[in-house]
Amino acid sequence: MGLELPLSREFDSPDGYSSLRLPPSHRTLLHVGIEARELLDRYISPDTESSLLGPLRSDLTDLNALIDFPFADPNRLEQALTHRSSPCRDTRGPAFGFLGTAALEFVVREDLYVRYPFESEGELARRRNRILAAKSLAKLSDSTGLSRFIRVDPYQPREEVVSSLRVRAGAVQRVVGLMAFEKGVVAAAADIKRFLGEELLSSGFDFNSTTDVFRLLKRLGYHQLKVVFQRPEGPGQRRSFPCLLVTQDGEVLAQASGSSKKEAKKKVSLAVLEKLARGQVRFDE
Repeated sequence: MGLELPLSREFDSPDGYSSLRLPPSHRTLLHVGIEARELLDRYISPDTESSLLGPLRSDLTDLNALIDFPFADPNRLEQALTHRSSPCRDTRGPAFGFLGTAALEFVVREDLYVRYPFESEGELARRRNRILAAKSLAKLSDSTGLSRFIRVDPYQPREEVVSSLRVRAGAVQRVVGLMAFEKGVVAAAADIKRFLGEELLSSGFDFNSTTDVFRLLKRLGYHQLKVVFQRPEGPGQRRSFPCLLVTQDGEVLAQASGSSKKEAKKKVSLAVLEKLARGQVRFDE
C-alpha cells in the first residue's frame, strides 16, 4: 500500500537539517511502499552507508585539508557542494555562487593587474576570460578533488551530472563564495588565490595561440613582424608550407614549416620563443 504525503508538509530531521520540502518534480516519490522516515533518511542521513547523496559529512574534513581553508560551518559547506538538482539544496540560504563569481572576478583581476602591469585592458580581459572559463574551473575542481564531493539528486545518474563542465565549475564558484562569505572578499583573497593555484592564474597565456605569441613578441620589441610563406614543398597530401618570420629590417628570426599555413605560422612563432629562451636572438630595449 502506497504512502501519500502532502506536498506542502515539512519534516523535522534529527541530523542537523531543520526541514526538507520535497519539490513537485518528486511527486512520484510520495507514493511509495516504504515508511516516510526511511524515505527521508535516504535523502539526508549523513551517517549511513546507503545514503544516496554522499559524501558523508565527516568526509568534509578531508575537503578542508584539500582546499586548505578552515570552513567554520559544515552545514554551509555541504550546501555549497549541493547541486541545484538535489532536493536537499536550501534555496533560501545564501547565494554562494553569486558571491563566488564576484570574488573570483576581484581576485583574478587584481592578480592579473599586478602580474602584467603594462598590458592593455583588452589583453587583461582576454586572460581573465581564459582563467575563469567553465573549462578552466572544471579542471580545477577535478585537480583539487572537489568534484567527488559534489552532491546531486540521488535519482539522477551522478556520473552524467558531474561530467558537465558547468556543474563542476559551479561547485568551484560556490565554494569560493563560501570563503568570501565567512571571511570577507578582501580577507579571503589570499586563500582564494592559493586555492586557484599558480598553474591556473598563470594560464592566461596560451602558447598554442599564435595571437598570444605575437603579442608577447611585440612586447619584447618586435613590433612589425611579418610571416613570409615560401613555395610549398612535396606532392598532394604530403605538401608542406615553409615560412619565415622576419622583422621590418628584413632580419630572419626563425623558419618553420607545417601541413597548413596556420600550423606553419604557429610553429615559426614558437620557434622564435625557443630562441629567445636560449638567448639565441636579441630583442630591442
